[in-house]
Parts: sequence; C-alpha cells; structure tokens
Amino acid sequence: MLLIDVRNWVVAALPADYLAMFSWVESSRPDDAASRYCIVQQTGGAGPVVETRYPRFRVVLLGKRNERSDAQKVMTDIEALLQVAMDDAVPCGAASIRAITEPVGPGFTTENRAWAQVDFEIII
Repeated sequence: MLLIDVRNWVVAALPADYLAMFSWVESSRPDDAASRYCIVQQTGGAGPVVETRYPRFRVVLLGKRNERSDAQKVMTDIEALLQVAMDDAVPCGAASIRAITEPVGPGFTTENRAWAQVDFEIII
C-alpha cells in the first residue's frame, strides 16, 4: 500500500525519536507528553495522465508537549526530509518525489507542541 510505503520512507529519513502515525489526537497519558510524532496523510493528488499517477502526501512533525523549544528541531527535521527528497531517494519504486510546498511552521498546538509540515507529490 502506497501510504505505508511513504510512511516507511519518511521514518527512514527522520531521527528515531519520532513515532510515525497516520493520525494523531492529544491524550493525557504521561508518556504522550514526552513523545514526538510524525503524521503522514494521503491528500489526493492530480488526476492521472495517460498511465502516470500523482498522489500527494502531507507530513506533519509534532514536538513534545509543553516544549516550545522543540520548534528548532521540527524545522531542522522537516528541512532534512526535504533534502532527502531532493537527493532522489524515492519511496516504493516511484519515479520521483518532490516537495510541492515549502515547509510551513513552526506553529504551536494548544498543548504547546511545536509543529511543521510539508506536502509531497510522488510520480508513479
């Protein structure tokens, strides 16, 4: 499944301290506060041309709860992910992957988690 392949590609490009998920909801568990999250979502894409598909994915990185100082880390990590995409390391046998947005962020959730996001398009 393409979504899982993209998630695995993102996880391989990021530091090991992110928990990869397809969605995220804040919880009150103590271990949740100390965790960083990487959310990968499929967002549709342009219509196919001949037999070429262009699925799009959004990657959101979330820092630790009540750690506004994580803003620098999530921005550094999202930039590193962009660099991996530009270095032609493509997931799941795709022809190419490219960022279709500049990184957005850092922003902060109501729980004071720093976040950053970027959208990618894959050519299959």
